[in-house]
Amino acid sequence: VYIDPVVSFIIIGFLLIAGFREISSSLPDLFDKTLEEELQIVILKELSAFFKEYTGFYGVRSRRSGSKIYIDIFLGFDPGLKMGEVMDTSERLKTSLEEKIPGSKVSVVPTSERSAQAGKQ
Repeated sequence: VYIDPVVSFIIIGFLLIAGFREISSSLPDLFDKTLEEELQIVILKELSAFFKEYTGFYGVRSRRSGSKIYIDIFLGFDPGLKMGEVMDTSERLKTSLEEKIPGSKVSVVPTSERSAQAGKQ
């Protein structure tokens, strides 16, 4: 009479403990986190390597979401450049960063000073 309920509670206990361990180990991967300082330095080094190819720097947003790393870079370019030249620079910077930071998804956003100020408000 008592063995069945006791064994049921023991099994429930094991299931709760296993579920708690699984949730507690997976939960941090579900939240966005900022990047480590080493990766931020890699981003800054790449931006400095491309320094002569853009005219304005309006910010970097970077975050880690699970195993993926997302990097958004907002740069201003000379208005006299053709769009193809801007896209070429953006693509080279993107490719370079994605090679140096495995698992990253980089977006280079051409931005004007006016739109950068509007985005801050």
